Amino acid sequence: MDKKDFIIENGVLTGYIGKSEHIDIPEEVTAIGEFAFEGNNRIRSVAMPNSVLKIGMAAFARCKKLRRVVLSDGLTVIETHLFSGCEKLTDLVLPKNLKKIKRLAFYNCENLSKIDLPDGVSIIGADAFRGCSSLESIELPKGLKTIGDRALAFCTNLQEVTISEEYFDMGCELFYEARSDIQIEYSGASDDFVNMIFSKERIPRTWDTMGNIMPHEAVTKSCYWYYYDSEKDFCIDVLCKKDNKHLSFQNK
Repeated sequence: MDKKDFIIENGVLTGYIGKSEHIDIPEEVTAIGEFAFEGNNRIRSVAMPNSVLKIGMAAFARCKKLRRVVLSDGLTVIETHLFSGCEKLTDLVLPKNLKKIKRLAFYNCENLSKIDLPDGVSIIGADAFRGCSSLESIELPKGLKTIGDRALAFCTNLQEVTISEEYFDMGCELFYEARSDIQIEYSGASDDFVNMIFSKERIPRTWDTMGNIMPHEAVTKSCYWYYYDSEKDFCIDVLCKKDNKHLSFQNK
């Protein structure tokens, strides 16, 4: 691949003017700037060296034909809207040292059916996987500290959720408009799960597609960790492995 196809300034890749469908980021690149490939409807795959330590917001957003991405192991943060609207994305290799996934990072990645989160991930932002309508299962890793509001909203094919961490801050409306019969396997005890979801009052927050907080009615019961709309039929079963007990949350 011709390096002249890339716009690189002091190690920062700020743009791409080539026509290749398969992108190999040059070894000299240490960062990829905001919106660098945004809206590029030609590229189908991206691989990058471990020299890349930072990728800016929305760098690959709305790349409609992007199917495969191998991220640098040097990355610790996935920025806001990084792959937002990449509706063909199916094959994603995350960094081994990943710590944080920011809000709306994978918004409307409609064909992403599987994602393997490394154990080091401690923060998953609001709406991070919102609209990943092909996602069938996900494991929330050991070491997770926070998962934001609506992080798995509109995941309409989500069937199984494995929770490896016993206690973390769980956002509101986590499964809003997702599949209504989700099975959850939780590593802790049933009392721990109940204490976690009813630990404090919460105010759901909704972001628009540009990341701006929208007004939202306050919710005074943290039971709305699953759905805000109490009129919607749902049945969420939780198997608590430590004491081998089942919890059922439903509105039928």
